[in-house]
Amino acid sequence: MKEVKVRSLKLSDLEPATNYLAKSINSTSTYKHLTLKPKKIARLLSDILFDDSKCGYVALKDGKIIGMVGGYLSTMWFSDTLVLNDFGIFVDEKYRNTGVSYKLLYEFFNFGKESKANEIHFSVTAEPKYFSQLYNAFTKKFEFELMGIVLRRK
Repeated sequence: MKEVKVRSLKLSDLEPATNYLAKSINSTSTYKHLTLKPKKIARLLSDILFDDSKCGYVALKDGKIIGMVGGYLSTMWFSDTLVLNDFGIFVDEKYRNTGVSYKLLYEFFNFGKESKANEIHFSVTAEPKYFSQLYNAFTKKFEFELMGIVLRRK
């Protein structure tokens, strides 16, 4: 099995990354009930490419995208504290628990460090069957603390 490569999002990734996210959101995410807007995804990915306050990384295996993470820097609405926030992370089910997520998150967290972010806020809105695994990884491996909870009403 060839090694997975993680790198920054490139202009040539725009179409495959848009397709990857559309497929991922529609198939495995807690947002699959929403109407998908591929143009909106493509617009965000374009913004990531040309805005230094945003980041995006792809995980590739044999030249095919198998995972992505992205985020943005902002200050808190009540403070000048600089925070790195996530847009989300997606990894093909086949490659979960193989270290792909860790490689993506390493690059994401490094962006925060290089950007001198004071904090990193990462939302976990995974399906319940994945939540405990992600929660354990974030609190133990990455030393995050639980700050709140996301509730949704349809």
